Amino acid sequence: MASPVNTFLNKYDLKGKTIIPVATNGGWLGHTFEDIERISGANVKEALSLKYNQDVLTEEDKFNDFLERIDD
Repeated sequence: MASPVNTFLNKYDLKGKTIIPVATNGGWLGHTFEDIERISGANVKEALSLKYNQDVLTEEDKFNDFLERIDD
């Protein structure tokens, strides 16, 4: 994960909070979302990964579908 995200997660007490991560990337995220949960102690809900190298319209649709799902 990016250093600023790591710093934020280590600086603030997020235990008992809910995090819904959205990540943009050009490749493989590895265990980023698991690391967020481990470091923060928060409840990490369904995460969304948007690939940099894919069609923008497809990614926009994917994002809008994601927003509808987490709104429930």
